[in-house]
Amino acid sequence: MVFSGESVRQQPGRMAPVSEVRPGSPSPTVTRAIAGAVFRQMREETRDGRKLSRAEVTKHFRKSDNWLGGVERGEYLPSARDQADMLRLYGFPERIEFFEQLRKSTYGRTNWWESELFSAAAPPWLNQLLGLESIAETLSTYDAMVPNGLFQTEATARAIIRGAEPELAADEVKKRAALRVARQAAWRGRRGEGEPLIVKSIIDEAALERPNGGPAVHREQLLHMADVAENTENVTILVLPTSVGAHPSMEGSFKLFRFPEDFGVPGAVYTENRHDSAYYHEPEKIETTDKDLEILTGLALDAEQSAKRIRALAKEFYA
Repeated sequence: MVFSGESVRQQPGRMAPVSEVRPGSPSPTVTRAIAGAVFRQMREETRDGRKLSRAEVTKHFRKSDNWLGGVERGEYLPSARDQADMLRLYGFPERIEFFEQLRKSTYGRTNWWESELFSAAAPPWLNQLLGLESIAETLSTYDAMVPNGLFQTEATARAIIRGAEPELAADEVKKRAALRVARQAAWRGRRGEGEPLIVKSIIDEAALERPNGGPAVHREQLLHMADVAENTENVTILVLPTSVGAHPSMEGSFKLFRFPEDFGVPGAVYTENRHDSAYYHEPEKIETTDKDLEILTGLALDAEQSAKRIRALAKEFYA
């Protein structure tokens, strides 16, 4: 299945997104989309092996087909009572508390990036990525061309955004870079009441060698990533040496998100290009991506060696 404030301040070696707009709070949009897919999955395969039709469920609740369709399409979450009754009907009463907390966490909220501070900076196709980052428990990535946006300094973000879209006005570049830095709240522990995102980033060494923004910006980026790798418990950064040669992910970057167990879905694979994005949660796609990550992890330097290699590159280029 495809599911298609204050300003940000920079401190030496550390980005400091201001959390007044609560960057990283659960995304209502993506939460509803995933919950809707899960409700449909449970209806089509209840715990006792039945496959309930929409008509059977709507008759049980004395609701219209449009009501159930809206829930399963992720347009809204049911009321607390209806949601609990649905989970009992499908045979998953142990999920009632989880989904009720989920409903409360998103009720009446908009996506954090739709605040006045960031609303003009996020293209519509980016909603999926921002939403997934806000509700996932873990994120594993392979980054082929540039450092993951979650670890870019603001100066690097500006250089990459400007390089990718030279026609953008300077103010637009600044806004998009600020949004990219604000996303880092997900792993820095500023996700509302939730636990920080656990991130494993495998980065191609060639991406680390590209001097985005020039020598000073490049050096700052390398040292920043080394600092994060060495000092952040919930972040692992592994370097894939250029000497490795061909590997299973030569087609480009990807991200694998894992959600709380009570969602009942194995995760989502996210891909994007300049114009669009998509994410998939079919088990076979998750399994293939898991295998790719396992192979890449085996080929990459370990965490300690990776941090040393990143610092060595900074010294090699800018001693």
